[in-house]
Amino acid sequence: MLSLEPICDVTIVVVPRERFQFAQESIESLYENTNYPFKLVYVDNNSPAKLRTYLQTAAEKHGFQLMRCDRFLSPNQARNLGLKQVDSKYVVFVDMT
Repeated sequence: MLSLEPICDVTIVVVPRERFQFAQESIESLYENTNYPFKLVYVDNNSPAKLRTYLQTAAEKHGFQLMRCDRFLSPNQARNLGLKQVDSKYVVFVDMT
């Protein structure tokens, strides 16, 4: 059986840090400027309500996996949480600061 889904050898795990104001711009930039097929896992690290709503909408629009945490995680904890979702050959971590 042929799959029409692009093969994704790369998963990008996005981990926001203490600052949330660049999250929307960063996600849109990833999709606008990356031509190579990729999966995206976004670890929502207890973001404010307005950003949480945007992330849910963007996840539906772009088809990325959104992982919500209701408490703040350290960057390594968030990366490890995202890494558990990776099944591709390569992984790229993007920390938004």
